[in-house]
Amino acid sequence: MKTKTVLSAMLLAWCVVAAQAGAYWSHPEFRFSEDAGGGAAVIGYTGDGGDVIIPDTATLTVTGGNGEITDVIHYAVTAIRGAFYRCESLTSVTIPGSVTTIGSNSFGYCLNLTSVNIPNLVTTIEVWAFKNCSSLTSVTIPNSVTTIENNAFEGCSGLTSLTIPKSVTTIGDYAFNHCSGLTEVTVEWETPLPFGNYFYPFSGVKLSFCFLFVPVGTKALYRAANVWKDFGTIVEQSSGQANIRVEPTEIAYAGGTLSVNTPRAEVVEIYSVTGLLLLRVRKDAGQASFDLRTLPGGILIARGGSGWVRKIAARR
Repeated sequence: MKTKTVLSAMLLAWCVVAAQAGAYWSHPEFRFSEDAGGGAAVIGYTGDGGDVIIPDTATLTVTGGNGEITDVIHYAVTAIRGAFYRCESLTSVTIPGSVTTIGSNSFGYCLNLTSVNIPNLVTTIEVWAFKNCSSLTSVTIPNSVTTIENNAFEGCSGLTSLTIPKSVTTIGDYAFNHCSGLTEVTVEWETPLPFGNYFYPFSGVKLSFCFLFVPVGTKALYRAANVWKDFGTIVEQSSGQANIRVEPTEIAYAGGTLSVNTPRAEVVEIYSVTGLLLLRVRKDAGQASFDLRTLPGGILIARGGSGWVRKIAARR
């Protein structure tokens, strides 16, 4: 009986010691886990949002059986995995240069995220990484990225411009699905990245209204390539050259008819001076004429999808 009592006491003492031993990540706002390759992944965020800077290191504190600190391990932050999912208070984020992977749903439904830097070691942007980040207006993908997975930027309706470097070898299906505000895409491949006949990386985007900027000497290749050929205007440019949109060559109004000659297909809209939309029509590349005699007289504002605006003195 006495032996059983001693053994029970020893077992209880061992359990208490085991409960005191352990390890914890030391950060007030971020949660981490060990990631493949010896780094740490950001897996959670509990801060107030706004402009967030992700730390480049994560600290794991190891404790012994009596609760004493036995080791402190510093990990490089190498991945983000779902950490900011539905963080609607997030407005901008700075990702450390040590990160190589932006995991699935890392920034999904961050509805107020307007700015994000993607550092130069990132190789993979996983499925739904930026899904429905509707306030994001532009993204520059660094030349370290090789893979943009399915639906990675799906629903980024505020995205107006996008740069894809030649390092990218794979773009998943629906990668930019319903990026409905997209007006220009810049690519760097001398040979267009191939897509199959039933592949829709830009589904839900009005490509006929978009500019595609390509390397000098490659326009004909892109005009013949699946998906890329659907862009309304393809412009060749040298590496590092700023994107230049071509202004309308001629806009004239006479006798109630508006004549517009532009090098691309686009939407033409007519507004009253109070901002009321009176007419919205689509034109093909080249010359087009529109009868405005049924519209109210006075000052009207004509605007094209490529960015031009003109004032018209319309008389009935």
